[in-house]
Amino acid sequence: NLERCTRRYDAGYYTAENFAVKFKKLLDYRYSHLKEHKRRSAFEAEYLELFQTNEEKNNISSSVKQWFSYKQKPSIEKLMNICEMLDCDIDYFLTPQEEFKKEFSQASTVTGLSYESIEKICKLKTSNKTTLNKFILHSLFNNLLQYVDCYIDSEMMCVILKRDDRSTLSNDYIKQHELKKLDIYKTFDNIIVDLLNQNIL
Repeated sequence: NLERCTRRYDAGYYTAENFAVKFKKLLDYRYSHLKEHKRRSAFEAEYLELFQTNEEKNNISSSVKQWFSYKQKPSIEKLMNICEMLDCDIDYFLTPQEEFKKEFSQASTVTGLSYESIEKICKLKTSNKTTLNKFILHSLFNNLLQYVDCYIDSEMMCVILKRDDRSTLSNDYIKQHELKKLDIYKTFDNIIVDLLNQNIL
């Protein structure tokens, strides 16, 4: 693994500056649930938990500070640890590749789903993936999506009408809006019941 990475290693591209820019971008993505000032310390704590040695314990905070200030870049061995921990292609750092994981980006392009959606699907348990696959393949799945789209459009129209101070929506409009919601519930229920009857779930 190390030998293969070293063969791809391009000292001309893998500079302290390029690493810092990409590393910050990766941390912002992986720790987006945390406030920005907490992301570095979260990385350090997780890194130490996975790769704790006396040397790492003493040096990781100092190293990260050097990385962020464009003064230093990790060794290839340490870079492999970072990529393993943050689930990232090492080529993201060693080459001009912009995607954290190229396979997710390719799947996103083909399916039209976001990078984040593809990543979330890939991380599902096998049983969840199986259920999702059967759900998508069901004959009523497209109907369900159409009903959801219609309901969202209708909901947005309600918001627009209320914003325009038309505080009272007609009873017919409200009824149609609620029927669209009912279509969603019924279709979803029909799919689940059908799959259960077929002993698929």
